[in-house]
Amino acid sequence: MSFSSRAKNELCHIPVQKSCCNLAELAALIQICGTIHIGGRKRVSLNVSTENAAIARRIFLLLKCQYNVQTEVMVRKNQRLRKNNSYSLVL
Repeated sequence: MSFSSRAKNELCHIPVQKSCCNLAELAALIQICGTIHIGGRKRVSLNVSTENAAIARRIFLLLKCQYNVQTEVMVRKNQRLRKNNSYSLVL
């Protein structure tokens, strides 16, 4: 496991009590690995992709705690260079 993966896992296990801290962390994670998709008929979706399971779990929990929205989680096995899973959260 790489240093960055260990650091991300360690940071994801720190509990956050304040909603302002939840919002700040969620905003940072969405800015780093999120994309907004605008479709027809005023449909807008948010897609957040990561290869780290702890980060995906943290984003899911932050969205649930902060906004109580239904989030779809998809897991894909990468076939190319890396054999890691890719986690995608869609709102």
